[in-house]
Amino acid sequence: MALKSLDVASKGIELLAVRTNDDGDTLTATVFIPNGALTHFEEKFEQYATEMTKKRDGSEGNPKNQALVAPIEVVRSAVIADLWTDTADMPPGDEVRWYEVWLRKGAAEGFQQLVGELEIEVAQGKLEFLDRVVSVVQCSLDRLAESFDVLDCVAEIRNPPVASSFFVDMDAPEQARWAAELRKRLQLPNNSANPPRVCLLDTGVNRAHTLLEPLIAPAHVHAYGSWQPADQDGHGTGMAGLALYGDLAVPLAQNGPVRIEHRLESVRVIGPAPNDPKNYGAITQWSVARAEVAAPHAQRAVCMAVSDPNIAHSGEPTAWSAAVDQLAFGGEGGEAPKRLVILAAGNLHESAANLQPANYPSANHTSSIHDPGQAWNALTVGAYADRDNAPSGWQPLAQRGSLHPNSTTGMGWDKKWPLKPDVVMAGGNVAHNGSGAVNDHVDLQLVTTSHQFAKTGRQFTTFGDTSAACALTARAAASLMAANPNYWPETIRGLLVHTAEWTPQMIGEFNPWQSKQRAWNLLQAYGYGVCNETRAHWSSRNALTLVAQEEIQPYKFDGGSKSNHMHLYALPWPEVALRALTETEVRMRVTLSYFIEPQPNRRGFTSRYQYASHALRFDAKTPTESLNTFQKRINTQAREDVEGKRKQRGDYKKWLLGPDYRKRGSLHSDIWTGSAADLAACGFVAVYPAIGWWRERGAAKKNRDYVDRKVRYSLLVSIEAPEQAIDLYTPVANALGIPLAAN
Repeated sequence: MALKSLDVASKGIELLAVRTNDDGDTLTATVFIPNGALTHFEEKFEQYATEMTKKRDGSEGNPKNQALVAPIEVVRSAVIADLWTDTADMPPGDEVRWYEVWLRKGAAEGFQQLVGELEIEVAQGKLEFLDRVVSVVQCSLDRLAESFDVLDCVAEIRNPPVASSFFVDMDAPEQARWAAELRKRLQLPNNSANPPRVCLLDTGVNRAHTLLEPLIAPAHVHAYGSWQPADQDGHGTGMAGLALYGDLAVPLAQNGPVRIEHRLESVRVIGPAPNDPKNYGAITQWSVARAEVAAPHAQRAVCMAVSDPNIAHSGEPTAWSAAVDQLAFGGEGGEAPKRLVILAAGNLHESAANLQPANYPSANHTSSIHDPGQAWNALTVGAYADRDNAPSGWQPLAQRGSLHPNSTTGMGWDKKWPLKPDVVMAGGNVAHNGSGAVNDHVDLQLVTTSHQFAKTGRQFTTFGDTSAACALTARAAASLMAANPNYWPETIRGLLVHTAEWTPQMIGEFNPWQSKQRAWNLLQAYGYGVCNETRAHWSSRNALTLVAQEEIQPYKFDGGSKSNHMHLYALPWPEVALRALTETEVRMRVTLSYFIEPQPNRRGFTSRYQYASHALRFDAKTPTESLNTFQKRINTQAREDVEGKRKQRGDYKKWLLGPDYRKRGSLHSDIWTGSAADLAACGFVAVYPAIGWWRERGAAKKNRDYVDRKVRYSLLVSIEAPEQAIDLYTPVANALGIPLAAN
C-alpha cells in the first residue's frame, strides 16, 4: 500500500493507524477524512480507471495512481475495532477498564469536552508528541463508540503500559507462573541453521533462567581465562533479558505469540577481582574470538556495556578504543571478518550532586563518554528518558523524550574526533523529591531477567541507564541481521543511524535548524536520535531508500601516493513527480558507514601519523551544477582535504551539518532540505576518498601495499515529502523495472 498517499495534509486527510491482519499478509489502514474531502480519493480512483501514465519514450505506461489504488481490496466506513492497534487482542466491547487513547493533535481539546459530557473518567496528565496527544480514559469501548464525534478525535486505542512494579513486586511463585506462560508463547523460527546472535561481554549469564534457556545454548556461554561463566553480579543476566525480549513488561502483558529470530552468546569479562583497565583491549578481542570459535559463521552484534570512567580523554583514542576499532575492522590489515560492536556511552558518577534538577543536564554535558566509547568503528549508545510515571511524592528528573539523567555525552570533545554518541535508546528515568533525594523507582525502570532465580525463585528485576540502552540497540541490530542476512555490519550500523529520529524534546532543547553549531551540539548530546527498529526494517525494504554496499580503492601509487577512485551514484528518484511539487519542502538523508584501521600512536595525529587508515566523504550535486562541474568540484574538495585548505563549496547551507561537521569519525550522516524542484535537479551523490595514514605511509614505494588496499562502505540515501501525498514509488519502480503487483 502507498501509505503516504493516504495522508494529505493540505486537505486535512490524515492516516490514523495501520495494522497487520491475522493472516500476516493484509494491511488495514484507517484514514480520517473531513467533510467535503472524500472527492480527493474519488478522483484518484476515477483516474486509475480511465487514464494511463506516459513513459519517457512517449509510450503508454501504467494506470494513473496504480501504487495507491491497485493494492486496495475494499473501502468501508471505520469502526472502533479499526482503531485498536495494540498487539494484544481487543477486549470485549462491554468491559470497563483503562485505555490509552491517541488523539489527533488538533482534536485533543474537543475530545476532553466530549468525554466530559459522556461522563467518561480521564486520568490526570497527558503526553504530547509531534502529531499526537495521548490520554488515558476509563470506560468500555462500546461507550466510546456511541459518539461519532468522539471517534473523529481518535487516531489509535491501545492498552495502557503496565507499570514495571506490577511484575517486579509479585511474589516468587507468581513471577514463575508469568515467566512460564511467556515461554509457552515463544516462537523460535527454524529458518536459519545459524541465526544472528547478540554476543554479550559482561558479568556472565545464568542461562538456566526459564526465559533464557531456549535462546542460549551451553556451548555459547564462555568466560575469560579460568573464571566460571555464571553471573554472580546480575548485570549480565539483566542485559541478556533486554537483548532478547526488550523491556519484558511488554511481552509479559501481551497474550499473543512472541517471535524471536536471534540468539544469545555470553563471554564473562568481569571476574571476582577487577581486571587491569590497561588490559581490557586484549580481553575484548580475545572474548570475541572465543565466541567466534564456537559459532564461526554466525552474524553477531557484539554488545559491551563495560567501560572505564576514570580515563580522562576528550575523544582521543586509547589502547582499549583502538582495540575495539581494530576488532571491527577485521584485525591488522582487515583480513578477518568485519564486526559490529555496540558500546554503552557510560553513566555519570552516581552522586546526589550530579542527580539534582539544578545540575541537569549540565552535569551530563560536562561528563565525557567513557573509554572505549570513543571508538570510531563502534556504535556508541547513550540513553534517553522514555518514561515519567514517578510515584506520589516524587518527580521525574528528566522530561520524557529528553536526555537520561545518567547518560554521558561527547560535548566538549575536540572536533577532530568522532561525533558520539551515535544514537540513544530507552534507559528509564530517575526520580527526585525536590529536597535532595533521588531514587531509581521501579516504575521508572525496565523489566528484565533476574540472575537470582535459582536462589530466591524471583524471575524479574529492574534495569536502566546506558546499559539498558546498549542491550536494546543490540537487539535491534540482531533483528535487522535476521531480516537482511546479506547486509554487512557497516550496513546494519548505517541503517540504525539513518533511521534514528530526534524527539520533539531533543529538537526543542537545541533548535538544530537555526545553525550548524546548534545542530552539532544536538548530535554531541543525542547522536542522530532514538533508534527506530520498525523504521529501520521498513527502510531496508523501501524502494525509496537506496542501500549500496560497495568496495573502493581510496589510493593509488603513481610515483607517489595519490587519491584514486570516486564512486558516482545516479539517484533513481522520480524527477517528473518532484518537479511537479515545485517549491514544496522535501528532505534527502544520506548516510555513509565504513570501518577504518586504527593507528593509535600519539605522534600528533596529523599528516602520516593520523589515526584513521583512510577516510571517505560524500556530497550531492547542486541544482545548478552540470555533472561535469560536480565531478570537478569533488576532485577539488578531495585535494583541499589533503592540503588542509578546505573551503565551503556546494549546497552546504542546505545541509543540517555540512561537510565540515559531518566528516568526523567513520560514520557520516546528514540531511539536505530544499524544494522538490531543487532536489529533482540534484540527481547525483558521490563517494570519494580523503586523506588517511595509508596514503601517507604509501608515498614510499616500499610501502606500496598500503595504497593498493580496497575497503568496503555502505551508502544509504532516502527522500521524503512529509507534508504532501505523492506517489514516489511508481515512477521509481518503472525506472528500475520493478513489477507492480495488484491484489
